[in-house]
Amino acid sequence: MDEKRVKEIFSDEAFVKRLMKLETPEETRKAFAEKGIETDIEEILKLRDVLVVTAQKEAKKADELSMDDLDEVAGGAPPSVVMLRIV
Repeated sequence: MDEKRVKEIFSDEAFVKRLMKLETPEETRKAFAEKGIETDIEEILKLRDVLVVTAQKEAKKADELSMDDLDEVAGGAPPSVVMLRIV
């Protein structure tokens, strides 16, 4: 598949939503063919695998807290405030 053409097609939000509803690689191959991209089932399965891994990584990132988030939920007070209370 031509990378430039694939990027162009995946920028079409309606097409991507339609792809997500398809159930079989053959349906996906036909949808790509309608957009002028000829592919085979093997390529569709590889693309699916890449998308699954990417989605899993994105989901994991969304579940992780940044250092700033951790600071906000960790509780306690900053060291400077603790020092003021001691003095």
